[in-house]
Amino acid sequence: MAGYRVYVGLASGVYGPPINAGSLTTLQVTNLALGQTYFFVVTAVNTSNMESGYSNEVTKSIF
Repeated sequence: MAGYRVYVGLASGVYGPPINAGSLTTLQVTNLALGQTYFFVVTAVNTSNMESGYSNEVTKSIF
């Protein structure tokens, strides 16, 4: 495995472009707006740049 990609969206199943996390197992996503709920999934990428399916989705509301 070469690394991870994190996808963030404002609706379930609808994500923006990936954030390349490299081999990090933790990542801080910045510039999240107060009062908004965000949806996150992660994929794994191998050394041939093949990407796995999405992980289970998690949500976070910013207060």
